[in-house]
Amino acid sequence: MERMGFNLKIKCYIDSGLVERAEQEAFQILLGQRLSFNDRWYARPIVKRLVPILGNLGLLLSILGIIVSLYTVVVRPGWCPAALQVESLIVFFIFAGFLFYYFPSVDRAIKNWVKNLSIKGCKKLAKKCVKAARKAAPFQAEYDIKDDLITYYRGNDVWVLAWSRRLKGVAVHGESTTLFFRKWRSIQPIMVVLHEDFSSIAEVLNDQGIEFKSIK
Repeated sequence: MERMGFNLKIKCYIDSGLVERAEQEAFQILLGQRLSFNDRWYARPIVKRLVPILGNLGLLLSILGIIVSLYTVVVRPGWCPAALQVESLIVFFIFAGFLFYYFPSVDRAIKNWVKNLSIKGCKKLAKKCVKAARKAAPFQAEYDIKDDLITYYRGNDVWVLAWSRRLKGVAVHGESTTLFFRKWRSIQPIMVVLHEDFSSIAEVLNDQGIEFKSIK
């Protein structure tokens, strides 16, 4: 049996309120993808093994550095060139020793720093996702879907073609926006769709066999 072509037009009204909701949902979606990426990175066997090794090795080298520096100052004061400030090296190795001794706490601090950096990056990217819509709002939006081709128009008195793209990848949605990614592990969206009701978008995704999930 030959499959009949899929055709659907989705119209919605995009105002500043919907844009704000879409931005918040986009941020939640992007942050979820980013934090999952971070967790996968930390869970990699090589990373899990390397972190404690680096901590112990750094502590050992710091202790060795302190011993050699003290030996140079106390036992063999003329052993090193005068230009080499051994006292400064002692302070450096003591500081490094404390750093590597408390390496687990430092590791947690680094992870928190990366998380905060991820939050800032996702907020910036979420704003970018709705930048064009915010600038044009309020306006009427129309999505003309023919099989896997989606064409997006914006208009009030005059309709303007915004973009035309192929439906592919996977999707994560909220009530006001759907973000498409190449795969579930991706952190960069390939397409953003704003909408008032996800049910029509779900109909399209089901027809095209595109997997999707909700942020709720």
